[in-house]
Amino acid sequence: MTATANGRDILAVFNDVDPAHEAEYHRWYWQQHLPERLSIPGFMSAYRYQAVEANPKFFTWYFVRDIEVLRSPHYLERLSNPTDWTQRVMPWFRNMTRCACRLTADFGRGIGSNLVVWRIEGAGRAASIHESVSQLFEAAAESSITRAQVWETDREISVQRTPEQALRGGPDRLIDCAVVLHCPSVESARKAAKQLREIDSGAALENPHLYSLLHTLSVIA
Repeated sequence: MTATANGRDILAVFNDVDPAHEAEYHRWYWQQHLPERLSIPGFMSAYRYQAVEANPKFFTWYFVRDIEVLRSPHYLERLSNPTDWTQRVMPWFRNMTRCACRLTADFGRGIGSNLVVWRIEGAGRAASIHESVSQLFEAAAESSITRAQVWETDREISVQRTPEQALRGGPDRLIDCAVVLHCPSVESARKAAKQLREIDSGAALENPHLYSLLHTLSVIA
């Protein structure tokens, strides 16, 4: 069974944080930052994950109505006017990768409690791995992959020099695309990561990373 991308796109954020401030970092995300982001028209849901076998330690991503939301006046207004709490937290971010992504392949449904994330560099390489990702999902009876996606970065939309970005000190890193596999357990994610390593795209930035869900938040229609 396959499904095409359904018009929802992605904002993906990978980062570490200063360990001395990790507890407040989590409070800020849950109490202020996610609700604030989901108040922006076009933001639909947010998902926060923590590393099982991954680097950086944290991975946060959002479904948006479409990628244009990520340069809309409402969103840019927020990036230009960070809250006092955001101004305190942003300098604690480390090793930041932030990408506005088009969801160009989407097989299955639901959100996995464990993710395999394969971050890829190489412009134009995503199309060459779509078929391989489809084949992985078709073998889901063996691998327990419940959803398989390809996210492709739009560099123009991703690079935003805003007051919020400046607080992090230095440019955010970019990747060209990511393969994201949703799995129900750490064990099934490890198996899926092993299968993913066998894809010969010639574009891997690094080995697949495993993340486990911390919490989610969605807009209630």
